[in-house]
Amino acid sequence: MTSTGLVDYFYAMHHTVKNDPTNYLRITRLAYDILDELVLHFSNHDFGVKPHLIQAKDDKLYQILWYIKANVHNGLTVSALAAHFGVSTSYLS
Repeated sequence: MTSTGLVDYFYAMHHTVKNDPTNYLRITRLAYDILDELVLHFSNHDFGVKPHLIQAKDDKLYQILWYIKANVHNGLTVSALAAHFGVSTSYLS
């Protein structure tokens, strides 16, 4: 998928919403097509955490990344994560 292909999906979504906003099935399908392309081409399934590349001063970041990776399916929230690591939500964000 090229960026042009992704632009085509967005154009089709815009066109459908503008001209036939009640066509929920097509809008939903296009949304899933866009999401599928983004995940397929732009996700990093191992979260890119490479311990040997993180410096000692980034130890807290390393801990946070691994915690997120280990608990990604447990409904994490920014506020709960911030509280767990003793930082503010704005700092964590």
